[in-house]
Amino acid sequence: MIKVSIIIPLYNSEAYIAQTIGSCLAQTRRDIEIIVVENGSTDKSCQVVKSIDDKRLSVFQTPIPNAAAARNYGFQKATGAYILFLDADDVMASNKIELQLKALSAKPQGWIACCAWAKFKTNTKEAVIKPQKVWNIQNPIDWCLQSMMGEGMMIPGCWLIPKPIIDKAGLWNENLSLHDDGEFMCRVLLASKGNVSVSYTHLTLPTIYSV
Repeated sequence: MIKVSIIIPLYNSEAYIAQTIGSCLAQTRRDIEIIVVENGSTDKSCQVVKSIDDKRLSVFQTPIPNAAAARNYGFQKATGAYILFLDADDVMASNKIELQLKALSAKPQGWIACCAWAKFKTNTKEAVIKPQKVWNIQNPIDWCLQSMMGEGMMIPGCWLIPKPIIDKAGLWNENLSLHDDGEFMCRVLLASKGNVSVSYTHLTLPTIYSV
């Protein structure tokens, strides 16, 4: 089995983190590790995570309230061949990782995978899928250009990335406070050979996040 490392930066997400981790533990692909990196929360987020009993779940704490720094810390702890950066208020389809690994197995080494996403406020049933042009663009340069031209985006939790590609692209820029995910993923895309998208019609639900 190919292990996937799910890295979750945690900051004041008491209302969502249990559901987020639940969507990880419910994955049909069982060989995963969940690395939660708490960074300065003032609510009970960390206590909620520590109350979840599963050997695949690890919790670390850093004093820096910076999501990029938390992701980088989690990446250093990761032992999986693939990396998934999930936010603490996101939930995933139960078959997301399985479908993405299957899609990547049909491609040469060096590809990354994405999937559909949607927004919700308080209940995931509010999520409505609105496909965007970039979802199905395979060429990394075209993907970046079209996204910058307003043809769509991808939230961090949608991507599944082979670890060597991140090693090549470099870690998250901890000096950025805005669009750090876009800057990071442009580097990752350009370090990859291509992007394969999992159709939302095959997912049990899209990767969705609160707003």
